Amino acid sequence: MRTDRARGWTYAALISLLAVLEAIPGIGFGQSNAAPASPAPAAQGAAAPPPAMQSAPPAVPVILFDGRGNVAQIPFEFSGNEILIPMHVNRMQPSLFMVDSREKISAIDTEHAGELHLIDAQPASSGGDTTIPGPALRVPGLQMIPRILDVTSLHGISAQQGRAIQGRVGTDILNSFVVEVNYSRSTIQFHDPATYQYDGKGTYLPLTYIDDLPTIKATATISGRSHEQNFLIDTGFSGAVLFWKHAGPRNVQLYRHTRTRPSAIPLPDASGPSTLQGRIKLLKIGPVPFEKPVADFSLTDSGIAAHPEIAGAIGNEILRRFVVIFDVPHHRLILELSRQLQQDVETDMSGMSLIGEGPSERTIRVVAVQDKTPAKAAGIQKGDTIVGVEAQPAVELRLAELRSLLQQPVRQCRLTLDRNGKSIEVKFLTRRLL
Repeated sequence: MRTDRARGWTYAALISLLAVLEAIPGIGFGQSNAAPASPAPAAQGAAAPPPAMQSAPPAVPVILFDGRGNVAQIPFEFSGNEILIPMHVNRMQPSLFMVDSREKISAIDTEHAGELHLIDAQPASSGGDTTIPGPALRVPGLQMIPRILDVTSLHGISAQQGRAIQGRVGTDILNSFVVEVNYSRSTIQFHDPATYQYDGKGTYLPLTYIDDLPTIKATATISGRSHEQNFLIDTGFSGAVLFWKHAGPRNVQLYRHTRTRPSAIPLPDASGPSTLQGRIKLLKIGPVPFEKPVADFSLTDSGIAAHPEIAGAIGNEILRRFVVIFDVPHHRLILELSRQLQQDVETDMSGMSLIGEGPSERTIRVVAVQDKTPAKAAGIQKGDTIVGVEAQPAVELRLAELRSLLQQPVRQCRLTLDRNGKSIEVKFLTRRLL
């Protein structure tokens, strides 16, 4: 693994200096020296929290809350069902980072890192990865210095989202805090785990880390059979529930008896759908049932999707119906019900797959149109560029906003398309395809 030593040595040296200072009594750097908090009592009617375990996920070496505080509240933008927060790297201008509990190492986009002069504009292709050692990361109320920040291309994620995603926050940072995500208020709080005490009325679920990935037990009922399995709590997945395709004869493909359609979210290279989608009978998380949610079924059995102990992932389409608290020190996930709980879990109702291209991924292009759908009946074709939505230029509408419109049932849509330089106007009525 190659590191950009020229621009990272000062922060690596700062880590070493602060580590020495931290060992001196009375110096308040790093994690709080307060005694670890004992598990809060279970709320009435909720399951008792599991005992704290001795093993702990890796921590960020240096954590500095503003004003000797113990919590930082960060506003986030919830766009395309993804959590996006502002993050300063080495005191540069704020960058847009996605909070992604599936990724173990936080990262910054290669092109963006070059623009900020954090690395060479065109890193040498030595066959290894590039990292920034000891970067100073700043969010409202908090400064952190993790050991490294990966440098990797996030272009595919940006194209899927229709906007420039400049970085991601992974479990190497998230596991160092008690993290509270309030979707209805669009805030995420990072608490000092040494002083955190929960006194709410939420439901406790045992939180188990499998290869540093946060998982819970949940029960899915598919094709008349119920399966209680481990599911990753995935803040980087925009859908409701994802079932991974496991290799091997003992793993029955759960969707083979479920009516499915290709997902409207394409692969990052637009070569095909990212998943198949279908409605399952029931998903039960703790005491909370979700009837007939839209489920995604993975088409690949490589990478993390091949993990034999994890059945799949629960994403933001479900999580946004709660206040979600990752209490890592006590190995528990706390869920507080929100007013969004009763909303139906929906998906695309047009039948077309879209991707973002061009500067800031503002150009919206059609990469697939499914048969027997409103988009197909309206004459929309693969390769069309959407230049207008209703009376609004498409450049003023982000891809996530357009997808949200196309998830509303029985909505009259009027689009202006560019097809090989020719302007075409189409109209169609959305309808449930699942």
